[in-house]
Amino acid sequence: MARNPRWCQPLAQWKSYFSEWIGLAEPQNLMEFNTFFDFRCVHGKASLASSLRSHIRTELASTEPFFLHLAQDTLQYKPPLGFFGKIVTGTDSQGHKTFNVKDAMASIVNFARLYALRHKVDETSTFDRLRRLHELGVLASTSYEDLSQAHDFLMALRLRHQADRLTTGLAADNEIELRALTNIEEGMLKQVFAQIITIQKKVGFDFPGAG
Repeated sequence: MARNPRWCQPLAQWKSYFSEWIGLAEPQNLMEFNTFFDFRCVHGKASLASSLRSHIRTELASTEPFFLHLAQDTLQYKPPLGFFGKIVTGTDSQGHKTFNVKDAMASIVNFARLYALRHKVDETSTFDRLRRLHELGVLASTSYEDLSQAHDFLMALRLRHQADRLTTGLAADNEIELRALTNIEEGMLKQVFAQIITIQKKVGFDFPGAG
């Protein structure tokens, strides 16, 4: 992205980008917002990042409908749990039964981002957002612990899967075969999907009209 002229812009242009993404919450704009909102300063003038963050906060305060659109986007993912708690897998090009671990992670990431925005939490990592939301009383202790562990579990599965593929000369992807999991891991995955369903119900309750 640093090589793309569109993103090599001064502060004023970045403020304009975010104003447009927030003011006109179309699918492409939501994708851009979600991609860039978790920015943080790693080099140079930290005041630039602070100024942009302040601008975003001001824009959000006067654009309430944006939260509804973001909530709707958070509910797009459907956890693949079928009857009796069975995991419903897709099928890759080789006929293997798989599930997309990145999509599952994104549902938790988007949930944390949505509530962080709603409650003016400045942290940019999912773990820090969940922790701060717990401190603010937005998340109960059980929910905070369950979601943190779920995200950590999915992250570990993803890293292991991608490392295994790279080791064997294959391109890294996010499609994990169900048969590659142990019985314990499959059981934990079912719990994760159940937790995602629970937080999506919370989103539907807290943002009427999003479901």
